[in-house]
Amino acid sequence: MRSKIREEIRQEMGEEMGQELSEGMRQEVQQEVHEQVGQILQERMSHIIAGLPTPPYRKRDSSNADKSLIKFIL
Repeated sequence: MRSKIREEIRQEMGEEMGQELSEGMRQEVQQEVHEQVGQILQERMSHIIAGLPTPPYRKRDSSNADKSLIKFIL
């Protein structure tokens, strides 16, 4: 009788500890996934931004800078 009660208690405690471990592991995995997704999004946004056309005001600025550089070199 006592052994049966002890076994039931062990099973219940094991299940509770397993649930606690599962919750902790779930949180760790969730945090890792969150960080990885953030990194991937940041990389993709960088690629998207790099592929955008240069705004007109930047084109004027860069062309003037290029002309100045060419004059300096010559």
